[in-house]
Amino acid sequence: MAWWSGLVPLLIFLAGSQLLVSCDDTDLSPDNVRWVRFIVTVNDTWDPDGCIATIATGKLVPNKKSNETKPITVGSCDHGPLVYTVTPGQAPDKMSVDLTFHSSSIEDAAPPTCQIPWNGTYVSPRARPDTDPRDDSPLPGCFTIDSREGHSTTFYWFYLLDWAGAGH
Repeated sequence: MAWWSGLVPLLIFLAGSQLLVSCDDTDLSPDNVRWVRFIVTVNDTWDPDGCIATIATGKLVPNKKSNETKPITVGSCDHGPLVYTVTPGQAPDKMSVDLTFHSSSIEDAAPPTCQIPWNGTYVSPRARPDTDPRDDSPLPGCFTIDSREGHSTTFYWFYLLDWAGAGH
């Protein structure tokens, strides 16, 4: 699990660098999100050599079908189209990013899906007793697990890296 200790600082660095170049668009709504860039991490436990990789996607436009978007490649671990929609959220989140990764690793099951509750901003780290603050990511995200042929597991992490609304 040594890779995990490197993932959180990487996410914090990437979020910090994006805060310098991205606007914090508090007027974002599901209807005016123009694009989102994601950080995607895949851990393929079924690979005998092990495979863990993290990438930042290009700007992905919402509401596309899997055959309308260019596949992403997550190192040598996985590839496939990543599609998402932005819908109204439930309080306290004003939006939900509902994503599906059409993974090349998942052959006999539905593709991995995940829902990211989102306010249109980065996440403010919150102090919680008995937790390491480095475990809190400023990036809104979600995690899911899927299996290959019912016996080997693949783990997926998805984070919102940056985005633009209709006014930007």
